[in-house]
Amino acid sequence: MKLHLGVALVVSMLFLISLLSPYLAQSNASANNEVLQNSYGGVIFNIPTIDGPMYLAMDPSNHMLYVASYGGLFELYPSTFSVKAYASSSYSTAKLIYDQKYQKLLLVSKYGGFSAYPGVAIINTTSFLQSSFFSLPGCPFSAVVDPQNGFLYVTGKEISSSSLDYVAAYNPSNESMLWSIKLVSSVLYVSYDPVSNLMVVTGVGLGKIIFLNPLNGGITREVPTNQSLCQVAVDPNTGEIFAVNSEGNQVLVLNSVGNSTLSQVTVGPSPTCILYDNVTGYMYVLDSGSDQVSVISPGNLQVIATLNLGRPLEGPGEITSLAMDPLNGNVYVGGKYSISLISGTTLLAQYFPYRGGNYLAYDPQTGDVFVPDGYRGVLVFNPSKGIGVNYVFVGQVNLTYGPITYDTEGAVYDPHTNLIYVSEPATGVVAAIDPSNGVVVKNISVQIGSAKYFPTFLFYDPQNGYIYTPAVDSSAVVVINPATGESIQCINAIAGFKQMIYDPQNGFLYATYPIGNLVFIINPNNDSMFKHVASFCEPYSLTYDPQNGYIYILNLVNPNTSTGSTISVLNPETNEVVKCVALNYSGMPFNGTSIVYDNANGYLYVAGVQNDVIYVLVLNPSNLKVVDEIYAQPIFGKNGKVNPVLDYVNQENDLYLLTSMGMVVFNTPNSTSTSVSSQPPTNSTSSPPTNSSSKGTSSPPPTNTTSENGTSTKIVSSTQSSPPPTQNKGSIPILPLIAIVIVVLGVVVFVAYGRRRSS
Repeated sequence: MKLHLGVALVVSMLFLISLLSPYLAQSNASANNEVLQNSYGGVIFNIPTIDGPMYLAMDPSNHMLYVASYGGLFELYPSTFSVKAYASSSYSTAKLIYDQKYQKLLLVSKYGGFSAYPGVAIINTTSFLQSSFFSLPGCPFSAVVDPQNGFLYVTGKEISSSSLDYVAAYNPSNESMLWSIKLVSSVLYVSYDPVSNLMVVTGVGLGKIIFLNPLNGGITREVPTNQSLCQVAVDPNTGEIFAVNSEGNQVLVLNSVGNSTLSQVTVGPSPTCILYDNVTGYMYVLDSGSDQVSVISPGNLQVIATLNLGRPLEGPGEITSLAMDPLNGNVYVGGKYSISLISGTTLLAQYFPYRGGNYLAYDPQTGDVFVPDGYRGVLVFNPSKGIGVNYVFVGQVNLTYGPITYDTEGAVYDPHTNLIYVSEPATGVVAAIDPSNGVVVKNISVQIGSAKYFPTFLFYDPQNGYIYTPAVDSSAVVVINPATGESIQCINAIAGFKQMIYDPQNGFLYATYPIGNLVFIINPNNDSMFKHVASFCEPYSLTYDPQNGYIYILNLVNPNTSTGSTISVLNPETNEVVKCVALNYSGMPFNGTSIVYDNANGYLYVAGVQNDVIYVLVLNPSNLKVVDEIYAQPIFGKNGKVNPVLDYVNQENDLYLLTSMGMVVFNTPNSTSTSVSSQPPTNSTSSPPTNSSSKGTSSPPPTNTTSENGTSTKIVSSTQSSPPPTQNKGSIPILPLIAIVIVVLGVVVFVAYGRRRSS
């Protein structure tokens, strides 16, 4: 009997495990995947925006590089500069330091975090979360960690007195202030002397070098210099002190006690930071006035290399910080636009991170994607190679006013010239870039006769091979012939176009005009705008469905509600709106900003924002119902209005999401198991389809009762279609419950029987 009960108990437990295992597996999968991946598309790259200036810190235990910038904190693989982890941040960084003793990342902030006052955020590098925050007595200038005791030393301006600076010591393990002293100076700097194990304080207007006891802040000695000195670094082999003299563009070399000047090394203008490399034995000086790094050999006290790190034609002040990997001696330089890698006296690489963009161009020859970043540059990205393949500068030199920063906006690829074309609104040119080497081969002036125009986005017409660009603040669309590299025609249109598409059936161009609630039609055969269609409410984005020949137009505003967007279906044969659907998700209005059609699977993809979360939704074009989502990311940091933009690369089945927060690349499937058939709407007078959740039962779009004279189109609500059934998190179905009851009863009977036998 006991054996029979034991067998029954084991069988019941196995039955329970078999029933629960799918739900347990699903729970683990959900926990390990932050970004959704399903049959409608999955994320293959997620590249956050890193917007400078960038402050760097290196963890020598794992060789990871940490970057603090506007709105974010990032962990990078230093060999490829790819992002391992990132977190939002509202800090204005003054210094980023890795405390090796306590294995914490210290972000010294001018303001932000838990307090409106300056402070230090302590970051756990394992979880990449802020563990604590403590305030500082004033806005910090510089900071350093003593590697012997792990204490943090900070200098800054006292909040209570504009004439006093402070030097303070903190224990990051308990966030306690150890000591603080006050000095009169314009700007104070603190450095660590590894030979004497003392803290070295210098400053602009201080006129001396002060050596402090790191444990109690006691002054051990003062050395008059009568010079304004910035940061110092010490050669551990000789004990010689290298002090940056920013006003004299020099580095003073002092003896180990600082009372004798051994040499004065001339470097670039306005040097600020200095770093000693324990592997190469060199001193690296950041010359902020020229965006250069001067490399000094302590052996002969001479500059042996000068490395230019700034962007061409930019003003000074781009580079901001230095960091070093003590295991291999690599030096990293953080700047406003880039991170540079130096080995010895050689600039090995420069990484230009994604900084935002609204348009991209794809080169099918190389697989590279060109994204204008709005800062006079174009980021070249390749999903198979990783980010940072190249960075192209396209700015012009204004001989009258000197170097000026110009922005970049639109981008297209011409398969006939095999060139990438990028618009520069501020200069009135379109730059032609050779994608094989990233060289600007020609600058096309957007000018017709004596009239000069300033281009916005670019659109390529595959039929005639021309490029169309609406002009900024002008009622003109300029036509460019890439073959000759000239602007050949000006179409009198209207200012304020946002997006264009090409209809291969009739050969016309369709352009959205949100301000006037219109969609304009352009005939490229005679370069004339001959028609416009009304019945829209701020039309913004549009896409063409080759399966049914219809154009889907995303309107930013739903006129019937205060929030949410709508999608209009335009029949190009009649130029009438045949259907308009309110865009909803999870029972709430959805604020869409961009729409694209996927040629691989026949679905529509819509990007937008709902409740401060960026979504990418999948829609069935036959009924405009949401069938799933492939992306959901909360808005974080200082990003504000993110304005998500979608672009589709047909050759790779890749979908690109561009926002101010970053660039996300999806791979969408072309499997027949997920493809849909978009039937064209019938021109009948049937009623709008009911909001059925059954697959394949929705009616086609109803006939439009609206002509282009402006009468409103009826808007029907679009509810979410039923996706494949999934188990809700935390719920357990009836079969596992039955199994649990059986196991519990079996245990009770088994124990009771055992007690009875023993008695």
